[in-house]
Amino acid sequence: MAVREGRASYILLVWYQLDGTGMEAFLGLVRLPSGDLAAIGATSSRDGDFAAPYGDGRASTDSLITRISPDGTLQDSFHSGGKGKDIWTDVALTKEGEIIVVGYTDSINGTLRPTCGSRDPVIAFVPSL
Repeated sequence: MAVREGRASYILLVWYQLDGTGMEAFLGLVRLPSGDLAAIGATSSRDGDFAAPYGDGRASTDSLITRISPDGTLQDSFHSGGKGKDIWTDVALTKEGEIIVVGYTDSINGTLRPTCGSRDPVIAFVPSL
């Protein structure tokens, strides 16, 4: 508990240990109307909670959207990407509560529209997670 000017303020730290052998990173976070959190970012792990199913397993990074309950329980996750680097870098909510993510891809195949060999921006709407 931290006390400032006679008032108590509380900080609840919800920490989720990622157990993949590759890189996992959350780069954005938004609270959903349900109270859950939507975290976005990327993973290059081929094992663990956020195992990336795309790419060749060596130099591939897949974008990641995950839903976490208020108590820190992992509810669901969704990956997208291909053989290359695909990363969500920011997240927002529409007034209807739909998730909008932005990021980039340099994959030449996979679940996102293939690039022509260079990094391209991506915007995606996620009606529900």
